[in-house]
Amino acid sequence: MKRLLGRSVLSVCMLMLALAWSGPAAAATGDLVGTVHFSQNCGSGIGVGIAYDGAGHLWVSCYHSNPDLLRTDATTGVVDQTYNITNGLGAVAYDATRNGLWAGWGVGQPAGTVMFIQLDATKTVSGSNVAFTAPQDVVCGLDDGMAYDATDDTLYISDDCSTVVHQHTTAGVPIRNIPWAGSGCFNSGVGIGGSLLFEGSDGCSHVWVVDKLTNVPAFDFSTAVPGDPNFRDEGLTCDTETFAPTQVMWSKEAFSPNRAAAFEIPMNTCGVGGQPPGHGPPANLTLAPATATNQVGEQHCVTATVTDAGGKPVAGVVVLFSVTGANSASGTGTSPTDANGQSEFCYTGTAVGNDTISAFADTNNNGLQDQDEPGGTAQKAWTPGPPTQVTLSPHADSDPVDAQHCVTATVTDAFGNPTPGITVSFSVSGSVNTTGVRVTNANGQAEFCYQGPALPGSDAITAFADTNGNGAQDADEPSDQATKEWVLPQNTPGCKVTDGGRITAANGDKATFGSIARVSASGTPSGAQEYQDHGSAANLNVHSSVVLAVACRGNKASVFGTATINGSGSYDYRIDLTDNGEPGAGADKYRIRLSTGYDSGEQVLAGGNIQMH
Repeated sequence: MKRLLGRSVLSVCMLMLALAWSGPAAAATGDLVGTVHFSQNCGSGIGVGIAYDGAGHLWVSCYHSNPDLLRTDATTGVVDQTYNITNGLGAVAYDATRNGLWAGWGVGQPAGTVMFIQLDATKTVSGSNVAFTAPQDVVCGLDDGMAYDATDDTLYISDDCSTVVHQHTTAGVPIRNIPWAGSGCFNSGVGIGGSLLFEGSDGCSHVWVVDKLTNVPAFDFSTAVPGDPNFRDEGLTCDTETFAPTQVMWSKEAFSPNRAAAFEIPMNTCGVGGQPPGHGPPANLTLAPATATNQVGEQHCVTATVTDAGGKPVAGVVVLFSVTGANSASGTGTSPTDANGQSEFCYTGTAVGNDTISAFADTNNNGLQDQDEPGGTAQKAWTPGPPTQVTLSPHADSDPVDAQHCVTATVTDAFGNPTPGITVSFSVSGSVNTTGVRVTNANGQAEFCYQGPALPGSDAITAFADTNGNGAQDADEPSDQATKEWVLPQNTPGCKVTDGGRITAANGDKATFGSIARVSASGTPSGAQEYQDHGSAANLNVHSSVVLAVACRGNKASVFGTATINGSGSYDYRIDLTDNGEPGAGADKYRIRLSTGYDSGEQVLAGGNIQMH
């Protein structure tokens, strides 16, 4: 015989009754901790469902009534909200993961219909829908027991007049049929507590508790209520809060007056809303790592850990992740949370910059973070990947001789991100032969400039990302090529220059020259050029074939064309003349350069004169 812990205080006034509290002394499994009489009966006089929502409410269903769902105060029994979902519901179970109620069939729906009733943050009904049908579970047309298990997101259903408990996924897929552990009557209410399955009885006033996987008995207790001989089990629901620190299993009496009794169960053998034992609703969410840095193209994973107010992991919670910033991504990762309250989310960033990763526990599965849904953030920095492309700009260009030419190498990774701090090796071959090394800036760019040649021609420009700094292009180091054309300068209309005289060339030979060059008003060049190196170092005679360009500026002129050397061939020439006034000897300057490589050097006239007209 169990001891009654405390005295039920019953106040009959307009059907409002108060909860009977038990004292904190002497406690044992199966002790009656308290009873509650609800302030409103079911219209049909029958109601089997009861569910505790973790917020101080007991939800009571009615078998064949309008309303068919009552929200009551777990302490006083006062009904503060009523709903008509479908004119009759069977057993109900609170789902803390989704913040809603699962409801079995009463008279209001075809037998085998399972509904889901969504609650909002204030534990108010916000909608309902048929979740699935399980006609194979029906024996007598009334669902006596319903329990939700957050650890694997499944439902346990116990039909009236049956000795089998049915397990389904929340999508309605049958998993297995579990033989009832009791005897002498039929099963009724069911409850889940981690690894334990609580199985009530329809008429035996007893609850059997077994391992939910092996069906091995764990313990059992009587649910007889002293002074209430007609009380018998129907729906069961776990409550770890109302009588804290004592934890209880509520048992619902089917018939009027509408009432329930709370029986003590061992500590941490069940949890509210299908949560593992000892767990409250989600109260905190943390993301780890809180900060991290990776190269683009690498996968980054964060782990969300959901805990209750006491810091205990909460399983079975859907976590919504979102990424904003340089990259974007979203998803639920490995939700629902596992037994450690964890869900992992991974994504790959392709853009350099900073991301904020946000996550929240979507307990009501509405896709939005409500006021009571905990969340957290983490920061992620993405750095450029290794260089995979070098782009030279301009890719092709032309300028007059003597000009400076600059190319910009832009170095990027596989995703087009600029890569700063990369050594770029430049080389030029053709009219000009030169090299250089530059380092990319924050925009992944490096500029290289060089001076153009004296004579027309072309260059090939090559640049590669010397990532290992060895000065040689390796197979994995990207490169690019560009071209440069060097052209004649523009003619200066109206320019005319005449010259004749002698110099000592850079090679030490005596040399003489004489020429005329002019440009018409319309810009057409003409003239004749003669140069002779009289020494042994070169001993050549240059005679112009054509004058192609005459460019004049101030007291200087440059004459371009083709010529024969010693009476044969065709060679490019350039003659630079400077008129420093009269007399020309000792002041004016002359220089000739040939495409053969001959260069007299700029020399002061030993005799003769150069005159700009």
